[in-house]
Amino acid sequence: MGCRLFAFDAGGIREWLIDGENGFLAPWKDIRAFALHIEKLLRNKDLARQLGRNGRERVNRVYSASNQVDTLEQIFREVVHHGKKQSLKNQQLQHGVSLPDVSAFPAFSCVEALTHSTTADA
Repeated sequence: MGCRLFAFDAGGIREWLIDGENGFLAPWKDIRAFALHIEKLLRNKDLARQLGRNGRERVNRVYSASNQVDTLEQIFREVVHHGKKQSLKNQQLQHGVSLPDVSAFPAFSCVEALTHSTTADA
């Protein structure tokens, strides 16, 4: 089982939480909407389980270590091949990927930490 999520729609949350697919987004600072999402998940266990499964599948599909390495390798090859001075961020945007900032996590990325924490639920 994965982790059922609900969050306020702020910052980069939309990069990994797809409203209605792997969790619920409440408008920023809308406590009532946030509470309704929590209540919905508490009342509908099947929905909660499905969102959890969808979240786990998304993490495994999009943020797996091998996928991240493949994406980085592709970005680096394109930068070298084209000889352009595009920033890594521009390449990420062009490819529609969001690579985590691992500078704060010397041993592993934040996505790997999320993966490890949800693995314990299985």
